[in-house]
Amino acid sequence: MVSQRTSEVPADGDTDTLTERLAGTWRLRSRIDVAASGERCDEPTLGADPLALVFFDRNGNFAAQFMKRDRSARSVVAPGGSNNTRAVDGYDAYFGSYVVDEEHGVVTTTLLGALAREHVGAVLTRAIRVNYALLGDPGSLRAGYSPQTYAQLFPISSASGSTSYNPQIVRSVTLPNGQQYQFQYNSYGELARVVLPTGGAYEYDHASGVTECDP
Repeated sequence: MVSQRTSEVPADGDTDTLTERLAGTWRLRSRIDVAASGERCDEPTLGADPLALVFFDRNGNFAAQFMKRDRSARSVVAPGGSNNTRAVDGYDAYFGSYVVDEEHGVVTTTLLGALAREHVGAVLTRAIRVNYALLGDPGSLRAGYSPQTYAQLFPISSASGSTSYNPQIVRSVTLPNGQQYQFQYNSYGELARVVLPTGGAYEYDHASGVTECDP
């Protein structure tokens, strides 16, 4: 799954730990389910593109809601997995507490409440590993882009013409099954390509920003 955090980064900028990066409100952007063989397949109870919100606060509480986008037809009834919950009529919801194992990148949740009664009290684990790199490192830039100096990117009198713009970026995210989403960027550090675990990819081109303001 690819998610986007919609809450703000802490004011002190401390996002070095998984605990800090996890806290906030997350909205599902895309979801890909794969069989044990690695072949892509649609999950029958929620569909390939459900609506979802997941919340993690800084006091160890979390909540999650998932809904099938089209609930006009009767949903398939399927049991939850050994490390997953079960949707009911195209909807799944649960809440509880969580702890983070920073060393191993594992989040363990304990469900205090769940839509499916058999999952109340369940303990679920998620291995979440975010891999960082620098923009100038090999593979960080999408084909067609190259490192640029501050003066080349931001042509103002105080910009350096000798120092390259080289921020830290998220290079990949490793899923619990070992597969990865890989990310590449343009010279400004804007996301330009997402390589999916299936081998497919999305590419993004950004329009130029505003250079002049009308009076």
